[in-house]
Formats: sequence, C-alpha cells, structure tokens
Amino acid sequence: MIFSCFLVFALLTGFVPHDVEAITPRETIMTGRVRSMRAVKPCRRCYKVQTARSRSSVSTSSSSVSSTSISKSSLQHSSLSATSSVAGETLRSHVFVLGRLSPALASVRFFSNSEPVDIHELLVTFSGPVPSIGSLVIYNQSGAQIGTATAVSGSSNQFRGSIGYSKLFLPYREERGLFIKARLKSKDTGGASGEDIQVQTMTIEGDGRWTNETYTSSSHEMFNASETAFGKITSITNAGAAQGTLVSGSERILADIVFNADTPESQHQVRLTSLVFTIEQAGGVDVTNVTLRNEDNSMSSPCTVSSLLVTCAAIDAGIGTIDMSRRIKLVGDVSVPNNAINPSLRLVLNDPGTSATVGAITWTDGSASLTWVDLEQPIGAGTRWR
Repeated sequence: MIFSCFLVFALLTGFVPHDVEAITPRETIMTGRVRSMRAVKPCRRCYKVQTARSRSSVSTSSSSVSSTSISKSSLQHSSLSATSSVAGETLRSHVFVLGRLSPALASVRFFSNSEPVDIHELLVTFSGPVPSIGSLVIYNQSGAQIGTATAVSGSSNQFRGSIGYSKLFLPYREERGLFIKARLKSKDTGGASGEDIQVQTMTIEGDGRWTNETYTSSSHEMFNASETAFGKITSITNAGAAQGTLVSGSERILADIVFNADTPESQHQVRLTSLVFTIEQAGGVDVTNVTLRNEDNSMSSPCTVSSLLVTCAAIDAGIGTIDMSRRIKLVGDVSVPNNAINPSLRLVLNDPGTSATVGAITWTDGSASLTWVDLEQPIGAGTRWR
C-alpha cells in the first residue's frame, strides 16, 4: 500500500511541488533531530515533499490560495479566488501597527490520504530578519488559538512553535488548516517602523495515528509582504455629497475628504506628505490652479495639474497631520465647455500601492516614510459633479 501525504498550502502566490524522494520514518527535516522514543525500521512508504522556489518576483498586491495534492505517482493543482480568507480575515498585505497583534499574515491547509495525523510542530521562516516580531500566535482554521511560536535561538528570521496533542488533529482524508498572526513589539521593546515582514516558508510536522510515522513537509513560495509602522491610515471617506451640480468658476470645491488614522504612539502621529488624485472627467472639463486646504481654509498647500493627475506634494504639516481624523479640501478653477455633452468631474485617490510600489498616498509616522496604504482600490474619492 503506497503511503502518501497530501498538503494544501494557502499561499499568496501559486505553489506547485515538483519532486518527491524517499526518506525514513525517523528523519525529521524541520528540526534535524532523530526520534529516540521508539525503534522504527526504514519505510519505503514515507516521502519528503520538495517544492520549487519561485523564479519570478513576488506580487504583494493580491493573495491566493493554492490546493495541491501530492503522491508518488501524480501531481495535481488547482487554485481558488485571489480574495481568499481564513477565519473571516482576508489574506493580503497589511501595514502592521507596532505594539499590536497583527492581522493574519500566512495560512496553510492540508489533508492526509493515508491515515489520521496529529500535527505537533510548526516552523516559520521569514524572507529576512524580523526584529519587530516578539512571537507568533498559531490558530486553527476556525480561529481558535492552538499554540505560540518563539524565535529560534541564533536565528534572526525563524520561529518555532509546538502544538499540543489533538489540538490540530487531521482526520483521514479530511482537510484542516492553520494560520498565524504576529505579536509586534512596541517602540519601548524594540519595534521599528518601516520593517518588511514576509513569510518565506511554513513547515509542519506530525505523527500518524495508525503507524506512529512522522510526516514533514514545507512550502517554498513566498507569501504577501507587509510593513511595520507606529500608526496607519484606516479609512478615507467623502465628506461631501455623493453627487453635485457641475458649474464653471474659480475656487470651486473639487473634493472634500476625511482621513482617519490609528495612532497608538502619541509622539508618532500619521502625517500626509503627498497625494496624487486622478481626474475622472467627461465632456472636456478642465481643472487648473488647484490647492489643498484644511477644513477652515486657514492653511493651503499648492498642487500641480499634469494630464489627468493632480499632485499635491510637500503637504504642510498643519494640513497633513491626522490626529485620529483630518478633513481636507481640494479647491481649484473649473471650466466646462459650452457645447459639452453630459460633462462630469470627479477626483479620485486611486492606487493604494504596495510595500514595493508607490501608490497615490505618501505618508509618515515620524520615523519612516511609507508610499502605500492598507486599503482597497480605489482608496478614496470626492463628489461626482455633473
């Protein structure tokens, strides 16, 4: 009877194992130790799964779940939606607020085609040093905490955790999963802003209920990248009407927007430094002489108009600082052609960016400059003028 182990990895890019080689039941890839509790003869039915490393750059703007079944004789692969989630949380890139528990940062799903298995250990390897992570919390697929992983001695990017007996039991031919969150250090305990956090591999180990043989397998594709900060922009909303009447004139309100932020460290307030609005217009509507202003119009910062973009760079701190909430206005001159058919105008903050790409908003927490926000696209829009 051929003995095979099936694993399903919820990766943020596709994962396709490519090779299988025989190992003995006593071999433990993850820890490098030999089990001495019992003597087990070498078994031709135990296999180590090897996976191919990605040869292309990792996308951090979306996430995916891949389902892979592995046996000695075949490889099968299928993928699910890019908006996959676990225990109600969407798996995607995040801005991790220091001193807090992060959202879900990686997940793995698996099943056994040979016997019930008790998963008892998890090793997480990050793509680089992660000094701002204090520990990892391990959850089952329902969201119940089943273990904690701590830093491996002498390593700057690995965390190992034990899972108690039966806390993650894998029935015969039934899928189960786990996911992890990070407990992030505060400023006082060593947390640093602007630190990239990306899981590189997750390795699980378990024992078969019928044979007492050891199962070990790892993923070798990267998960989504996130970034640490002392605060984050949590939402951007339209403070004006959804629709308004479009008329020509000077110093017309183009957009009236509210920015909300989470800033647990009072000395590290979130501050906008640059905004890039996309002009959505029809009928040849022209916009010029644009300025960014605070709510009472007592302060302003100049903006430039080029093609269909309005760029407000070097925003004054009095306008850009978000003390929990900040309302700002975009004001400019509007020209509507007399012969325009169904003219319209709306200014949109479109691109959220990623930890590796520049989006429509650049901001700082007083320590690092971030060029993206942890929001869905489009991230904010003003009134639609018709």
